[in-house]
Amino acid sequence: MKTYFYMFLALAASNAVTLAVTVIYALHRFQHDNRESLTHEHFMISQPQSTSLSTVQLKQAESTPKRITNISYFTATVKPQLSTDTNTTIYFITPTYSRITQKVDLTTLCQTLMLVPKLIWIVVEDSPNKTPMVTNLLTRCNVMSVHMNVESPDTLAIEQRYLGLKWVRDTCRVHSCNGVVYFGDDDNKYDLRLFETIRQTQWVSVMNVAFAGGMYVEGPYCANGKTNQWRRGWGRRRQFPLDMAGFAVNVKVLEKYPNVWIGKSATNSNVKIGYMETTFLEMLGATKRSVECRSHPEEVLVWHIRTMKPKNMTSTPLNPPPEI
Repeated sequence: MKTYFYMFLALAASNAVTLAVTVIYALHRFQHDNRESLTHEHFMISQPQSTSLSTVQLKQAESTPKRITNISYFTATVKPQLSTDTNTTIYFITPTYSRITQKVDLTTLCQTLMLVPKLIWIVVEDSPNKTPMVTNLLTRCNVMSVHMNVESPDTLAIEQRYLGLKWVRDTCRVHSCNGVVYFGDDDNKYDLRLFETIRQTQWVSVMNVAFAGGMYVEGPYCANGKTNQWRRGWGRRRQFPLDMAGFAVNVKVLEKYPNVWIGKSATNSNVKIGYMETTFLEMLGATKRSVECRSHPEEVLVWHIRTMKPKNMTSTPLNPPPEI
């Protein structure tokens, strides 16, 4: 009996070793064959099967996972403050008028200017009175601003820019100013780098503007900070083929030429459409050789666009309707 018992124990031990080796080998093959699918787990959201459940169930997809290869990841780094110049103020003059897209344009511009240090936003409405919408928007907007209004007989915004310039001149006459004036329409789009570019203006600077003058890009070619050629779509007689957003002027220049106004000639008559920019700069004593060329060598930093009016709108039966 003992002999059979020892034979049984030897056989059991041998089978156990074989079984263990078999299990280990099988696990190794399983991990090797499924390593990629175990590494990249894909999940899908399914609706609950039972109507008594109100939460979305998360379950592993039963289909074979596919490798995703078209995803790029970017890391965020803490960037320094935009401006290294803490003394120069940008006086950003914006004429605006009532229209269905006015609020969205002003809101977008507000949220851009909130990222720019040392800036005063001068908003001038084409209206006999300050409207509640613009007043409330400027109250909410975390940008130092000046709100004015003047009614204009046309849509050229001459009176609005005149009033904005007058406020800058009156303010700097009382308080010594170190700043730069820039005319920024409310429906343009601005790269934040533009503001640090115009902040460097010592006298009069010029830059490219996209989608202006009937061209993809209108403005100067720059070489060593000077202009040697111009992109222009029309008006060969224009010394400065620029959009209103294509130049900046140091406050010192406005102090030197106190009687020069945007849109006005030397006889104080209105300048014809398309020549306001070049006439203004010429009356400030600027020449093609004297202006500072501040265009980015490879990119455009401001786009002259208009927000499209929505089409096929239907009235909403709300009383009163929400402010848009």
